Amino acid sequence: MIPEITVIVLTYNQEQTIARAIDSVLAQSCVPSYEILIGDDASSDSTREICLDFAARYPDIIRLMPSAPRKGVVKNYFQCLEAARGRFITDCAGDDYWSHPHKLQLEYEALTANPDVSIAFGGYGHSALPGTGKIDSRSLLIDQLTSSGYPPVFLSASMYRRDDALKLMHDNRDLVRNHAFGCEDLPLICALLNAGVAYSIGTDTVHYTTDNISITRQPDPAVQARRVAIDLRMHLTLARAYNIEDRLLIQFCRKTLRYIAAKARRAPRCQRKTLRAIFDEVRAETPRGSMTLPTILHRFLP
Repeated sequence: MIPEITVIVLTYNQEQTIARAIDSVLAQSCVPSYEILIGDDASSDSTREICLDFAARYPDIIRLMPSAPRKGVVKNYFQCLEAARGRFITDCAGDDYWSHPHKLQLEYEALTANPDVSIAFGGYGHSALPGTGKIDSRSLLIDQLTSSGYPPVFLSASMYRRDDALKLMHDNRDLVRNHAFGCEDLPLICALLNAGVAYSIGTDTVHYTTDNISITRQPDPAVQARRVAIDLRMHLTLARAYNIEDRLLIQFCRKTLRYIAAKARRAPRCQRKTLRAIFDEVRAETPRGSMTLPTILHRFLP
């Protein structure tokens, strides 16, 4: 039987958390059929063995993508999307878990009852939900790209139609499936918000884990700076593609520039020149008014 829903589970070296993630999906109380499609990105620990065990125990529900060399998160996600059999897609990261037993059912009902809705979403514990029902997707898109805090829409807390996503990917590959972004979720969320109406189910559905090493907690200041610089360029590229005024991005740009400058201030002297170069390169791309150069250089940069 072809499932109605595909749950994509991306994982890499998450032997401590992957079982919890898969179990949280299996615990769903859901009328429509669903499959779990696991994309293990060449883990070097026991993650793949754990996934193989789950697939053996639940052969009618769980599929594991074939073993392959390391792909990166963008290629891994979109290859899973292309291999998905369900009409509707959602996901659960290997270090997160679903906290609501009816997540699939609620988001599925929102999409099937509203053909104009392109994405249905719940919360993930880090941003306020805008009630229940249809939401102005344009305002959400602007918040998604300009907020200096947690964005309103989180991909693992959302559901969308597979055909919609594939069409957006094929029509706008540089915006939706861009390996240079190093990120699969924000570009896809923005494309879906731009394509139709959004629907909030009004409740948290995902526990988003923030205690592992992340972009802003890498041990190397230069690695941190490069990653946030890439993230800033991605925000600017997407915002301009979706006709969001530069002035709305100033606060986001200021926060990123201050972050890079502060890292330079605390970095070993041997890294400061590299960090200064990253700062100067990124600042040249930001809107006017994002930062007064003499002030920020005097306060933070060597």
